Amino acid sequence: MLSGASLRVCYLGISNPGFSRNRVFIRALRDAGVTVHECFDQTPGWRRYRNLYRKHRALRGGYDVMLVGYPGQTVTWFARLLAGGHAPVVLDALASRYEADVLSRQPGKRRSLYALKMRLIDFFGCRLAHLVLVETEAQARYFEARGLAKPGGAARVFSGADDDAFHPRPDVAKRSRFTAIFRGRLMSEAGVCHVVDAAALLANEGVDFLIVGFGDKLEEIRSQISRLRLSNVTLETRNYPTLADLAVLLASCHVSLGQFEDHERLSRTIPHKAFETAAVGVPYVTARAAGISEIFQDGESALFVPPANPRELAAAILRIKNDPALGRRLAEGASLAYHRLCDRQAIGARLVSVLAAVCESFSKRR
Repeated sequence: MLSGASLRVCYLGISNPGFSRNRVFIRALRDAGVTVHECFDQTPGWRRYRNLYRKHRALRGGYDVMLVGYPGQTVTWFARLLAGGHAPVVLDALASRYEADVLSRQPGKRRSLYALKMRLIDFFGCRLAHLVLVETEAQARYFEARGLAKPGGAARVFSGADDDAFHPRPDVAKRSRFTAIFRGRLMSEAGVCHVVDAAALLANEGVDFLIVGFGDKLEEIRSQISRLRLSNVTLETRNYPTLADLAVLLASCHVSLGQFEDHERLSRTIPHKAFETAAVGVPYVTARAAGISEIFQDGESALFVPPANPRELAAAILRIKNDPALGRRLAEGASLAYHRLCDRQAIGARLVSVLAAVCESFSKRR
């Protein structure tokens, strides 16, 4: 079986190679000794395929496996043509396009032609790959149950975080008032409305809330904060210039908030901020779900609360505020779990293992 030092990967895509999961994977592979040839093009329309063909021409025969970067369901067919039967094609799907683009962002379109289009993109994009990478074991079971991957055709690789930016920052001072931060897209599954309701319950408990994000629910959340007249909630929509700036912001807060809606997708996903929070060393509170339980344990490396339950969320935040030792234990437990399962070294080892295995299986079938 190929080792990291002998493995050669063509990392192909029409997305941004700097996107978090792509960036983490490329660096993790190189740290593991893998030779990675980047072959990306973001040109709009059909010209991207012409450009990818030209870039790939110089790499032909110089790699053992082609890895299609996230999101890549729409380009798997082209990857198969380029590989030409000489190397296996692995798709980093992370999750299904139908779930991400319909269930999360446009739930009212579940029965639309657009939803059907996303389902077809998922099906053909995934089934044309020799192996599909997903974010959790729960996601792998979903892919196999829905026919998006054959039995054993989906493998879990955690997304991790950019370790260069997200790491413990003992030099960053905590805010003067106890602050809970929610960062991420303001969409249905995030359950930000429950965060605002929890803030109302803690309005007189010396707890501030910082909500940093944008999305479909922005105006709804802004209206909710105004209606409840909450002076302990700050809503920010600005982009932070670097990941390091985000890490410093996170480190300055006392607790990080995950996702809280009673939404079917939460059982299979893990938001990037979960990895980033663990890497920085901030206590994490989130709704109980199968996906997040693959990394964290309730009471040891995070606090889990029932979904769509602002009262329990408020109680968990107050528990950490009133017991600093608990906060430290949760942060330390999360850090241990992160380095065991999700840091760059762990992800590199996992990628080498699954890519080498698919290469071996491919060579036996030839």
